[in-house]
Amino acid sequence: RERQIVVTDEGEELSYDVCVLATGSEPVRPPIPGGEDPEILTMRTVENSNRLQNRVGEGDRAVVVGSGFIGCEAAASLSMRGAAVTLASHERSPQRRRLGPEVGERIEGWLRGFGVDLRLGVGIEGVERKDGGLAVYLDDGDTLDTGTVLFATGVRPRIQLAAEAGLEVDHGVITDSSMRTSASGIYAVGDIAQAYNESAGRHLSVEHWGDALEHGRIAGLVIAGREAAWSSIPGFWSTIGDKTLKYWAWGDG
Repeated sequence: RERQIVVTDEGEELSYDVCVLATGSEPVRPPIPGGEDPEILTMRTVENSNRLQNRVGEGDRAVVVGSGFIGCEAAASLSMRGAAVTLASHERSPQRRRLGPEVGERIEGWLRGFGVDLRLGVGIEGVERKDGGLAVYLDDGDTLDTGTVLFATGVRPRIQLAAEAGLEVDHGVITDSSMRTSASGIYAVGDIAQAYNESAGRHLSVEHWGDALEHGRIAGLVIAGREAAWSSIPGFWSTIGDKTLKYWAWGDG
């Protein structure tokens, strides 16, 4: 950062006046036996989506681990494609921690209506290949035999590059409301940004593409010499089957 140079993994040096970090997030795999098996799918890219779509259809079996947005959306979608779907989660109702019990129970009703078998309030002890498929072991002693497992167990921001460059980091890269990091000439936007929100009066991490777009807009204006600051209330929507949930809140409780 002192020389204002980015070095690629091929050794090429690129000089900059301004650098914007937008390295996004990566899916989290729970630290359980068998959890790193490449046969277990995650959801982040178009390729991930295509692989899941090609593997699961009419008459197939799938286990979705996690009851966040990706988990609920995927479970409903796969069930509507004709698969026998089980969703397993440590939460007692979907999205309970984020949205509270009333909303969680409403989403639970939606999923049951789509034919999803819910195994709530359980942990995953391990996954192993078995008889041409996969076995998911629950901490209540039950075993789920399936053809496909999808981990929808959250994401972590890719902040290693920022940390190694000496930028101030916490859960994400600390920025002001104009997306400036602690280093001159370097901005951070999107999932990695733990940005100061002027309406909230505190730093927030918002892992949704709508706010990533807003971060980029703000950073672009500031880099172009204008004044701009993040002050909007974070919001998102989630389409679960033919149901849509819309939400505006600070996202940190």
